[in-house]
Amino acid sequence: MRKTNNEYIYSPSDLIRYMESPFASWMERFDLEKPGTLERDQEDAEGKLVAEAGDEHENAYLFSLREKNFDVCEISRNKEAKELTLKAIKDQRQIIFQPYLEMNGFGGYADFLKLNEDGKYEVWDTKLARSVKPYFLVQLCCYSEMLSTITGQLPQKVGIILGNLNKEEFRTAEHFDYYLNLKKSFLEQMTQWSESNRPDPLPGAEHRDWSGAAENWMKEQDHLCLVASLRSNQVKKFNDSGINTVAELATTLKTRIKGMSDVTLGNLKEQARLQVETRKLRENESDDSPPLFEVRSHNMDTKAPRGLALLPPASPLDAYFDLEGFPLMQGGLEYLWGATHLESGNPEFTDWWAHDHQEEEEAFIQFMDWAYSRWRKDPHMHIYHYAPYEITALKRISGRCGKREDELDDLLRNGVFIDLYKVVRQGLLVGEGSYSIKKIERLYRPARDGDVSTSMGSVIAYADWMKSGEPDDWESSELLRAIRDYNKDDCDSTWELAEWLRGLQKENAISYTPLVKDTVKDQSESDPEKERALAEKKRLVRELESKADSNPGKATGKISRMLQHLLEFHRREEKPGWWQLFEWNDTEHERLVDDDDCLGNLKADGSAPQKEAKSLIFSYAYDPDQQTKIEAGQYVKISGSLTPVRVHEINSSEKKVLLKISEKALGEKLENSMPARLSLLPHELVPAAPIPQAIEQVASQWLKDESLPQPLRDFLLRSCPNISGVPKGQPLITGKDKEACALSVVRNMGNTTLCIQGPPGAGKTYLSSHLILDLLSQGKKVGISSNSHKAILNLVAACSKNAESPIKAVKVGGDKNDAILLKHKEIQHQGSPQKASAEYEDGLIGGTAWFFSRDDMKERLDYLFIDEAGQVSVANLVGMSRCAENFVLIGDQMQLQQPLQGTHPVESGHSLLDYYLHEHSIVPPEKGIFLDTTWRLHPDICKFVSDCFYDGKLLPQKNNINRSVEIRTGEKALVSEKAGILFIPIEHSGNSRFSDEEVDLTVRIFRELLGRPTTDRTGKQGKPLETEDFLFIAPYNAQVRRLRDALPKGAKIGSVDKFQGQEAQVVILSLCASYGETGPRGIDFLLNRNRMNVGLSRAQTLSIVVGDPRTALNSPNSVGEIACPAAVGMIRSDYHVDSGDPAMPRLFTALEIPADAAMSLSLLRGGLPGARWIDVENYHLTLRFVGDIDGPVADELIHALDRARAGYDLGASRVLRD
Repeated sequence: MRKTNNEYIYSPSDLIRYMESPFASWMERFDLEKPGTLERDQEDAEGKLVAEAGDEHENAYLFSLREKNFDVCEISRNKEAKELTLKAIKDQRQIIFQPYLEMNGFGGYADFLKLNEDGKYEVWDTKLARSVKPYFLVQLCCYSEMLSTITGQLPQKVGIILGNLNKEEFRTAEHFDYYLNLKKSFLEQMTQWSESNRPDPLPGAEHRDWSGAAENWMKEQDHLCLVASLRSNQVKKFNDSGINTVAELATTLKTRIKGMSDVTLGNLKEQARLQVETRKLRENESDDSPPLFEVRSHNMDTKAPRGLALLPPASPLDAYFDLEGFPLMQGGLEYLWGATHLESGNPEFTDWWAHDHQEEEEAFIQFMDWAYSRWRKDPHMHIYHYAPYEITALKRISGRCGKREDELDDLLRNGVFIDLYKVVRQGLLVGEGSYSIKKIERLYRPARDGDVSTSMGSVIAYADWMKSGEPDDWESSELLRAIRDYNKDDCDSTWELAEWLRGLQKENAISYTPLVKDTVKDQSESDPEKERALAEKKRLVRELESKADSNPGKATGKISRMLQHLLEFHRREEKPGWWQLFEWNDTEHERLVDDDDCLGNLKADGSAPQKEAKSLIFSYAYDPDQQTKIEAGQYVKISGSLTPVRVHEINSSEKKVLLKISEKALGEKLENSMPARLSLLPHELVPAAPIPQAIEQVASQWLKDESLPQPLRDFLLRSCPNISGVPKGQPLITGKDKEACALSVVRNMGNTTLCIQGPPGAGKTYLSSHLILDLLSQGKKVGISSNSHKAILNLVAACSKNAESPIKAVKVGGDKNDAILLKHKEIQHQGSPQKASAEYEDGLIGGTAWFFSRDDMKERLDYLFIDEAGQVSVANLVGMSRCAENFVLIGDQMQLQQPLQGTHPVESGHSLLDYYLHEHSIVPPEKGIFLDTTWRLHPDICKFVSDCFYDGKLLPQKNNINRSVEIRTGEKALVSEKAGILFIPIEHSGNSRFSDEEVDLTVRIFRELLGRPTTDRTGKQGKPLETEDFLFIAPYNAQVRRLRDALPKGAKIGSVDKFQGQEAQVVILSLCASYGETGPRGIDFLLNRNRMNVGLSRAQTLSIVVGDPRTALNSPNSVGEIACPAAVGMIRSDYHVDSGDPAMPRLFTALEIPADAAMSLSLLRGGLPGARWIDVENYHLTLRFVGDIDGPVADELIHALDRARAGYDLGASRVLRD
């Protein structure tokens, strides 16, 4: 920020500073007002290095543009920068580097302006990071708004060139509202700034140049954030209970804190006590005194080992592993892999170096081969490390290069890696505010010295080496030798820590108890048949990789690469399930309470087990406020032993869960005694066969003769569908009767793939059923598939319902007693896939990918309809690709997304619609059919949904505007609108998974609307609102339970997932979380755009959002968390549309202004905050405003004016539709 002539000019960087730390923003303003009064942190080597690396990245990208012969205009940073930028824009220069942009109160130099294919400028930035950070988009939105004051329009997209040279594009509108809210809040701080209103520094925030001042303040205040592992939401809970300092927490006699378990409270009190005692010790003795520590209780009532019990005895081939990474290289680099190991009882050090990504892959392979070989020689050896960084890096590199995946999986499944951080964290209480290894080291070795003594020091040293020109081997380079010495010291320290911990283990008589790992381990290594199958798959992967490498940029290469990645898709999906199970099994019960995938910290209630046949049912008490996805009837595993049990019942009112276990398993796994305390871990593995085998056959045929099923080829290459009578690349729907056009398109498909995108209420099920019935009437064989049996049954039932005469329909698999089958007796159910395939001759057949991937279903169908294609994987389509001549993909990728477990290379993990539509929000007209009319949504709801998710292309059916609810009037009325989207605010604090305040408000809204008269879409009076006319949606089960207790019996209450495909007159959506709270799955889940789309679009008339209005100002941790609050901000702005008929065009006649003159005029804009400037290409002189008229009349008027204009030279006059 700067001050010129008593005017303040801010930059996008000032916004980022405020976003990260209002405290730092205030300090920066103080320094501007009274320079030199406060002492800011000195620029350290790290900051300087990051800045230099960023400049190098920016210049490298600029050089690459010039090498490619782009027209680049570089703006010098001087007084003429503004005029030079305006001239470059007027001259339509292709690339403008370092343009100066400004608007009221803001100014700054952007990295790049790029002219897109439409001749419009977009703002692009270069960032050294591997992934996009939230503040990148705030900066780009700010520069985009400045640019719009010149061009008259906000750029539709912004872009970022990351450190790995990946280019990421984002829709500006999805993030702009968050930026506007942030800018408003920042300007309020600046307007109201005074020396007396400094905000407190937030714990964990990035205070930049004022970190020292923030740290000093925290120490002066004895702030609770100084307690190790104490989270910000816990600080608030303590503050609400009158506990504000570390000392107060250490001495409090309180035994209950609202919203906190007794165990968590006890642990935090003990941590605070030991930190206070260590602080006193250092005050009396020396600042260098080691911290005090205590060994935690290792009570084994849970039958699950914790802390020091997780530490194995030493083995001759043990290794102590550490990585050195350089994050400032494009894509990042793990450049030094080090391991200390004992040879003949003496420590030896082995290292592997990598100075580029190819060498990194080689170092990874060499390390993995070395480690795997040692493990095969000594199955009792372990690899020790501290904190999860090393394992995360191994998984990332293995997934990226597709190498040594099986070896890594073996080591992970068998518990070879031991994270000593978990041993320390669970086993010891240490009087430090951090459990980093540098802090823990003080317990068993003296402080370090040397040129490189910290992880950042190694980064700086490596950067110095890169500039130095020294050789790339450590023996010839002093800088690399210093880094190696530091890495060796880290590895030695890990070894010394393990030995020290073993000493504590012995002193405290704690025995090593191995965690149970893969109890149903894949025995492929001992099964010759499975070994042969695995070897064949690896051969296919190698050959596909070679074929892809030999054909870069070609269709052959693209298909080969995709098939290469898809061969391992299902294995990649399966592995994280095991890894996550082991991770949960390593986690304390108290922490599992906050993980909604699990059910944590259950305690036996003392009642006798019930006997049922050869099983026993045990009763456990649990905290009903914890969020969990685990349901009655589900099979789960008990923490520790990983014994499988069945959840017999979950009784939230009595706070009990009943677990059913066979007497045999109880005896064999648990020695006939259930643990007094346990947690439940989900792990239901569904075998993928025969889908992977079908993918292998497709890949094998491709390698043999480059043949693929034609619809699969069209899909993988994203080709326009082959429709008889429609030239490729032309719109598929050309007439006004969309259903008739769609029938014609589907009838005339010729071995191809077609996409039908159906937004909420657009009638995709209705249309799909009629398309299927039309094909059946022609004697075609049609299949229906999806991920869920419910989705398949819904479409099969719609076909049966809409058929004029009975149809032949079979549903394969699933529950034979499903309500839909019981209602539609005409639909046959066949539980056996073999019988279903053998008996199928013609008609309609529904099944999942597991059925249609079977060999005996090959070439059996004319058409395969895949419903909810936004949730079906590309891999499953490849598996099914042999069964049908044509694919019809039905769904909407803007609603609920595909559930994924694993991380997959490039686009191999995409859903069908995400892949085929690529970056399009709606299907292009030449590639498929977009159902652009919703029969459900009132125009006010539709406008928001359309603008947010469908590029403004979704329209309401014209009669939808008649929908309304007659609302109450008066000061106490809560609902102020008869239709549309309404945000009803209620501020609260400390809530994450539930909010009693929002429950109370929801009930009041419901009672206010219950019985109110309604008007239906035909304009006639509808029935008064009844309970069945409402849907109540909440993100977490804890809130669902509270709503269920507070609302009448029969009320429809659930999560978004439960209600996709359903609708109601009124939807009430509760957000639960307080300002500053994000819930157990983060704000990205809480306000996920796709989930928000589904939730709001269930409503026909009124969609009401209940929440803390400050939620939209939560500090984001990811890009998705910017888009989410932006959506809430838009809802808060009371989204309404003109009540005029949306089907009636608005016309006016005008003379077009020449392009040069229009550009010159555009440069004069500005000075009107909030003004909406029209696009430069639409500048005109209005001759006459005609207004809203019927479509046919509009067409006649246009034709008449065209005839009139033919007799005069009017230049570029136009009749415009607004």
